[in-house]
Formats: sequence, structure tokens, C-alpha cells
Amino acid sequence: MTGKPIWPFEERPVPAGDVPGETYAATQPFPTRPPAYGRNYLKVPDDLIDVQKKAAELKASFDKKDYKAVVNAAPPVLAAAQSLATSSAVKKEQETKKLQLQWAALAAEVPGDINVIQSRIDFLGKPRNRKLASGVDLDAARGSLGDATLLWSNAQQAYTASRFEEAMADGNGAKGKLQALAASMKLDFSQPAAVQDTSPGQ
Repeated sequence: MTGKPIWPFEERPVPAGDVPGETYAATQPFPTRPPAYGRNYLKVPDDLIDVQKKAAELKASFDKKDYKAVVNAAPPVLAAAQSLATSSAVKKEQETKKLQLQWAALAAEVPGDINVIQSRIDFLGKPRNRKLASGVDLDAARGSLGDATLLWSNAQQAYTASRFEEAMADGNGAKGKLQALAASMKLDFSQPAAVQDTSPGQ
């Protein structure tokens, strides 16, 4: 027992995941022999069509009162349907976990960005800072911040209701609005909002 594989393996490129904080290998080892006894994955759309087709065949046999054909064919169709349900549940759970991780990243960023921009607006709105506010439409900025804040609130409500895809769509929308607003205000999120100015000559 040396630990050396009996059959040769070859490294093949694989797609990388996008879970924050995870590191992915560019390739994975695949055995070249022996051939697989069957598929080790489930293509949900194709298998769903196949199960639906077989179920329709069962119904047709039942309608023809060919009960022997129904009894013989029903078990594998039921097994395929159960396998499909299990695969779909696993895939849904994986997608949910992925969305939850993405949401955690948004939730750690967006509220702080809202506060930074609000602080910047308050800072530029003071009479002594009119020079720094030159070229910045503060009324428009307040309106844009209000829109982004409302969108983020909608995202939080969707997430609480387990509507994760909707939550991510609204959350990313809010983040995009905040980034655009920050750029228009010459604001660098990595610096304190009330004291950092990134405009030329300031």
C-alpha cells in the first residue's frame, strides 16, 4: 500500500466559486479509468423532462387499464422523481447559503456607506465649507441618498422574509447608487467623510 493511485489521474480546469473568503483551485484531478458506472450528477432540467415524460406514459397505461405496465414501470419513475426532488432541495440549499454569504458582505458595507455619505452631506452643508461643496449639488445628493436608503430598507425587508434573490437585487442596487453618489461628491469611502476631500487643489 503506497498510496499511489491504481489508475492515472489528469488535472482538468474547473470553474471557480464566488463565495467571499474562499480560495479555489484552478484544476481538480479526474480519474481516466475505469469508466463510471453511471452519472454522478443530476441535470435537473433534463431529468425533470424525463420524469414528466415517464409519468405521462404511466398515466397513458393506466387510462388503457394496462395495470401490469403501471406496476412494473412505477417504481423506477418514483425513484427518479424522489432523486430529482432531493437534488433540487440540495441545489436550493446551496444557492441559499451562497446568497446568505453575499448578503452578509453587503450588510457589513452598505449601512456604513450610508452613514459616511450622510456625514459628508452634513459636513458640506455647513456655511464654512462652501468652498469644499463647490460643484456638488447637495439637494440632489440628499435625494439620491434617500433613494438608496429606501432601496436598502426594501432589501432588508425582503431578506427578513427569506426572499433572498430580491434582497440581493435591491441590496446591490442600493450599493450601486451609493457608489455613484460617492463618486459625484468626490468622496473616498476609505477616508473619514467629514474631513477627507479628494477634489484637485483642495
